[in-house]
This record gives sequence, structure tokens and C-alpha cells, in this order.
Amino acid sequence: MAHRIARLPQPYRPNYFTSGGRVRDKSKALIEDAAQFDRFVDECVDRAAGFDLIGAGLRFSFFTGETRTAENRSTHVGCSVLLSGSRWNAESFVKLLRQLCCAQGAESGETCRRSEWKYRHLCVKELPEFTIERTLGTDMSAALPGLYWWTVFSAELAARHDLDVAELTAFSKGADQWVTDDGHVLHVFRLYDEPDDWLKAQGRVSDFLERHPNFFSLTRLVPLIDGANSKAEFDAATMPFVAGTRPWIRRQ
Repeated sequence: MAHRIARLPQPYRPNYFTSGGRVRDKSKALIEDAAQFDRFVDECVDRAAGFDLIGAGLRFSFFTGETRTAENRSTHVGCSVLLSGSRWNAESFVKLLRQLCCAQGAESGETCRRSEWKYRHLCVKELPEFTIERTLGTDMSAALPGLYWWTVFSAELAARHDLDVAELTAFSKGADQWVTDDGHVLHVFRLYDEPDDWLKAQGRVSDFLERHPNFFSLTRLVPLIDGANSKAEFDAATMPFVAGTRPWIRRQ
């Protein structure tokens, strides 16, 4: 996937790679230096380490999944993409989503405003001694993370989590099917017309997620989170939904 992203057409093509957040020496981090880039990716994959590919107003962040095979290897690699700046519009979001999801081996994908993603996954708890921020529900081992402006699931992932495709199609503003480079079917759902429309639809989507246990729902946890009066109580309510704390083994 990293090499495919490195060959994306403009304006999506990144220029530099890094495993430390910021690119300190651009001359030593050029993606166009194929030998150097290949070594970097191989080393990160071997160490199961995250890394970033960076371009103008975009960042591709790669991370290994927390679910494991019987050999204790990560079952998948994820990639989050942050686009910033006025040159990006709704059409460019969807175009990039399709290019990434149709790459060989893609299981899922979504595109949305960062504010929508934070609403679905960022939990902030004020305690007398400190404030805790924790990202919840992003590990697909226990449940599907959620639904967003555009959401994509492979047919295999949908079956694994008992997703009712017909019900979700009826719930969405639009639905489609894409086919990956290696011939796998992807179910595609558009919940609303524009990315900022999530604010008007947030209650409707939250209600849907709460009613369907195969999806993560942050609002489902609100009574437990509100009732936590200490870090220990907050941990008890939230840690089962932090990536990596509920490992499972996928049978081969």
C-alpha cells in the first residue's frame, strides 16, 4: 500500500517519509529515492512500526492492526489520511478514498471531517485531578468502528461482523459497490450529501449505532463514562474499547 500511495497522481502524491512525525532532513527522506524508500518501508514493516508519508497539505499515517494471527503477526495494516488546506474539496476526498480502497487487500475505509471522527471516537473525561483524552472504538476486532460521511466495507468484513447490507443501504443517502484490484467486492455507503452535513445527522446516526452492537457507539457508553468518578472507574468503562486491549486470534 505504501508503494501504491507513493505513485498516486498529483495532488495526492507524497514527497517525504518519516517514522518520527516531523521530517528533519528532507534530503534523506525523499520518496523518489526508490532504494532508500524501499529500505525504510521494509524496516518499518519488520518492526511493526508506524510511519508517515507527507506531501503538501496531506499526511498518510500507517499503523499495524492490533488483531493477531496464531503466529502473533498483525493481520492488517491501516492507513489514516489527514488533508488540510483550502485546496481540498468534497470531490477530492471521495476520489482519494476510492483510489485507496480499491488497492489490493483493502478491507475498509471512510472519509469525513476530522470533527466528525472526533465526535465518534474521542472521549474526554474531566476528573478533579486531571483531564483524560482517550480514543475509543477504532479496533475492528470487537466491532466495526462506525459510520461516517462515506464508509466502505469489504464483503468479507461485512460478513464477519454480520452487517445487514440491505438495512444499511436503506439507511444511507446512497450506496454502491466497488471492486478492488484483486477482484474483491466493496460495499460503499454515503450517509449524507456533504461532509459538513454530519452535524445535522449526528443524532440519527448515533441512534442507529446504539441499536446495532456490531458497531462501536460512543454514545452507548455515556452513562458509564458520566458515572466514573475516578481514573480506575473510567478505565473500567473505556479500556475494553481501546485498540489492542481486546486481542483476538483470526483462524487461518
